[in-house]
Amino acid sequence: MVVDVCILGGGLAGLYAAYLLQRLGLKIVIFEREERPGGLLKSINLDGYVFDMGGSHVIFSKNKEVLNQILNLIPGGIIRHYRNSRIYYGGKYIKYPFENSLYQLGPQERYECLRDFINALVRRAKGEFKTPKNFTEWCYQTFGESICNKYLIPYNEKIWKVSTDELSSTWVAGRVPNPPIDDVIKAATGIPTEGYKHQLNFYYPMSGGIESLVRGIIGSFNSNVTLKLRAEVSKVRKENDLYIVKVGSDEYLCKKVISTIPLPELLNRLPHNDIPKELRDLIPKLAYTSLIVVGVGGKPKNPYGFHWIYFPQLEIPFHRLAILSNYSKSMAPKGKISLIAEVSFKPNDRIDVNDLIDQSLDYLDKLGFIRRDDTECVTYKVWRYAYILHNHNYEYARKTLIKFLDNYGIVTLGRFGSWKYLNMDQVILEVSNMLKSKVLSNVEKRSPPTVISRYF
Repeated sequence: MVVDVCILGGGLAGLYAAYLLQRLGLKIVIFEREERPGGLLKSINLDGYVFDMGGSHVIFSKNKEVLNQILNLIPGGIIRHYRNSRIYYGGKYIKYPFENSLYQLGPQERYECLRDFINALVRRAKGEFKTPKNFTEWCYQTFGESICNKYLIPYNEKIWKVSTDELSSTWVAGRVPNPPIDDVIKAATGIPTEGYKHQLNFYYPMSGGIESLVRGIIGSFNSNVTLKLRAEVSKVRKENDLYIVKVGSDEYLCKKVISTIPLPELLNRLPHNDIPKELRDLIPKLAYTSLIVVGVGGKPKNPYGFHWIYFPQLEIPFHRLAILSNYSKSMAPKGKISLIAEVSFKPNDRIDVNDLIDQSLDYLDKLGFIRRDDTECVTYKVWRYAYILHNHNYEYARKTLIKFLDNYGIVTLGRFGSWKYLNMDQVILEVSNMLKSKVLSNVEKRSPPTVISRYF
């Protein structure tokens, strides 16, 4: 069986790639090892409680065209929200980002944060700082010690599970808000400000959870696209101008392979002798953190209107909590609450899930979200691959291995395929740009056979 394009992985990147390519009249097969497609964009409904089991995902983008592309794919309507996210600090829920909400701290802490922020500004202006070697140095040079020590460093060490000294400073662009000087001064002197403004307004499906986006994409597929579930790819090898993709006992001959599965998984599925030893030695350097998502539903203890909350405290098991019933009322029965707690961990850590759930329920009660006795529904999902870790090996290892795959002829896409920490809008943009540069450009007037020979 010969197909034009084999796509490894049925998450957002793989599905959207098929959505774009189907217009060329190409025969496309998507292989997804899970029983349901969507990757991290999975939602489940348990007795009327809907949980996004891949963590909290909301729709926003600086790029209006990309934003509209995503919104137009969601069936059943969307809801627009003005962000109400918080940070749990000092026993209070202060507004996110931390540096824009210094007015909610006590006078002494406001003074410390402003003092250290101005000191960092002065030192930077004098040229006293060297180029930061890691995230810790970048943080101190950008925000000053107090803001970093009170929130940014504890939270990042909690989510990444490594010292911030081990993180490079290359990943922070667009991830860690870098506020205007005027905003921090206003916040410290008692004037409210808003930060990270491109995320200030976000969108969410009216019903069905974030997986509605996945259902919208799949619903647009024509007869050229075949989605195979419970279909784990075990081997990929190149023979002459074709690729052989093995799935179970079946082998597919492909003219082009697009991979969205985790980069280490793809490399480990190629023939051992096709990868030089010095490149094989780089595969273990592709670091990442894993994730457990705990879904909880029941009667709310307090009517919090928050969307999501960050928790830098080590004693609290989860680093982020999302109240999904505040994203859409359809996410829980009337008068009830649906929330997810996200807990990151090192891939090789042994986690007692029952103990973790028990601790999480205790803290949800202590923090005022839901009493244990009022809990009606609890579920969980473990994800081996969740966050790409930008350590000091990241840039070289990733670029070298991606270059090898480019030469091998395999296109890598998405958060895990291209091994980048991408949001949904960035995945959509990357897929669009990559396929335009490799497949879609200047093909409008070409017949499908010409397209295949020209680009594949």
